[in-house]
Amino acid sequence: MLINKKLISNNNLHFIFLFILSLNYLIPLLLFGQPTLFYVDTLDSEIVYNSIIGKLLKGDANAIKLFLNGEIAPLYLRRIFQPFSISYSLFSIEKAYWFIDILVKLTSYFCFYIFAKKINKNIFFCSLVSCLYASSNYPSHEGFGLAFFPYLIYLIIFKEQLKIKHYIILIFFGLNTEILFGGFALPSLIFFIVLIEKNVNYKKLFKILTAFLAPMFLANFNLILIAFSSFEFHRDEFLRESYSVNQSFKLFLNTLFPFPNFKKINYSFIQTLPYTLFIVPTIICSFFSNDKNVRKILIVLLCTILFTVFLKNTYISDFVNEIVLLNKISWGYVSRSYYLLYCLMIIYILRNKIKFFLKVLLFFITTSLFVFQIDAAIVPFYKEKIKRIENYQNLYTFEGYYNFHNYKKIKELVKNERTLSVGLDPMVAVIHEIYVMDGYHSVYPLHYKKKFRKIIEPELNSNSNYKKYFDDWGSRVYTSLYRPANPEKYKLNYIVAKKLGAKFIISSITLKSNSLKLIFGDCEKGFCLYEIL
Repeated sequence: MLINKKLISNNNLHFIFLFILSLNYLIPLLLFGQPTLFYVDTLDSEIVYNSIIGKLLKGDANAIKLFLNGEIAPLYLRRIFQPFSISYSLFSIEKAYWFIDILVKLTSYFCFYIFAKKINKNIFFCSLVSCLYASSNYPSHEGFGLAFFPYLIYLIIFKEQLKIKHYIILIFFGLNTEILFGGFALPSLIFFIVLIEKNVNYKKLFKILTAFLAPMFLANFNLILIAFSSFEFHRDEFLRESYSVNQSFKLFLNTLFPFPNFKKINYSFIQTLPYTLFIVPTIICSFFSNDKNVRKILIVLLCTILFTVFLKNTYISDFVNEIVLLNKISWGYVSRSYYLLYCLMIIYILRNKIKFFLKVLLFFITTSLFVFQIDAAIVPFYKEKIKRIENYQNLYTFEGYYNFHNYKKIKELVKNERTLSVGLDPMVAVIHEIYVMDGYHSVYPLHYKKKFRKIIEPELNSNSNYKKYFDDWGSRVYTSLYRPANPEKYKLNYIVAKKLGAKFIISSITLKSNSLKLIFGDCEKGFCLYEIL
């Protein structure tokens, strides 16, 4: 505690913890010359979407045609009406991403800190948990909703009189909140407020939520239109995974105690590890805490987890799958509230006197905090610096993911013709303004899924895992399940592909067909271009 008092007396806490957050950028910069991030669902989709939004906002109406044989409409794009997307029209996609990332972290930190000060008088603990929340609130492309929620709770519980500045703040962050990632987390937080606050001022609650939700709905009205549209999207055929009672119970425990798979140290393990380090001790400590508010937050968390598990139970999921409107909605986004609930629980737990188990909790929180700053750099550091893999492609950086192969040469050769990618991410081609037939899309017309399926039917018939993956979900409109399972026997229906509009195939493997002509690259080295004859 002596260290804490010195830190507080020096009034340097914010600088210390903001410096810790900055290590997330500084360490990869020192190691690789550029920051790192987890690429799944970011570099392979959302950032590409943001780059197209930036082009559209600059007046390039043709940019949307790069996607999926021209089947994607601007209204299908999340965040297209949210003000923070303007940054992608002002800067390069990498600068825009890191600019927003920094702002989201700062917002997360200070919003949580403002709330935490009202709960816990120990300023060091408030700063520590605020830093933890800022680190765990990933990824930042989802907007500012979750980052802002601690301040929203602060206004509802502690602010007796709202001023004009508060309404301006509510409107601004409402406009910059995704309805999927932020809106679905909000009910759990309202449940938390009702349980914690004995005398809820429902009139004030209504005013605050209206000032926040009205602009949020306005900025996401395109997604609401899609949800209630009679037009057939690929989501209409979603067949969600269902669980038996025993499986549901295991899912509940795995969600409550998110342990990574220790049998395989990989991308997923590294990404899950820092969450495990602070979540599991927090849950354990909550059972021993004598603070009633901790138990109330635990109730909210348990109810939220039960809701998501309940929807996946066999009997309920069958019902959800039959109702198109319910089936379209990604109910799993409710889980976005978990990490804020965990951090709220911690700040209440730390109000107690420092006993042994709280010291253990602080140790794991601190460890988790530092792992968060290096997690996206661990795999590339091991492969590039320790294992020294020759010609290593660092997928955790913008440069490594988007510019490892010679797509500029591909663009020169294909001009404005459509391409398919085999064993390579087609969204990388979009970054280089190459028109594509495939990609990763959360919303697209059902009729195109059926057309595209005819192209990949030979691969689906030989790969049951990919068949189930594509037919039951289908958001990854790929020519294979990532890299073909059997490159030697890989086949596509090239006749259908050409009729649908494909002229070229960018491939990481050798393709054997009389319908193809190799015109560039070396397939043995993992990158080549074929023309469909």
